Amino acid sequence: MMDRKSVAPSNANLQSLPYLTIKLDYKSRDVKRIQWLMQLRNSHPALRTGNLEYYADSNIVSFERWTSNDHVFILANTRNDDQEFQGPCL
Repeated sequence: MMDRKSVAPSNANLQSLPYLTIKLDYKSRDVKRIQWLMQLRNSHPALRTGNLEYYADSNIVSFERWTSNDHVFILANTRNDDQEFQGPCL
């Protein structure tokens, strides 16, 4: 069972997450990936403003954000091998 943690979005919370310290190769597909992520963020109001629920796991980044009109669940594997994830019932 995942630990649910409600947190207010802030830079202090994001700075403690190790997966945010990645090195980018600007001559590869990294730029296109970042552009795609920016488009995703711009197309969902919940990713810019709204409530945040973070699910603690050492191998998987998982959180959901929502507003009255939009709901997004993000799940990312931070390891090089397959991981099992038992998340919330949405």
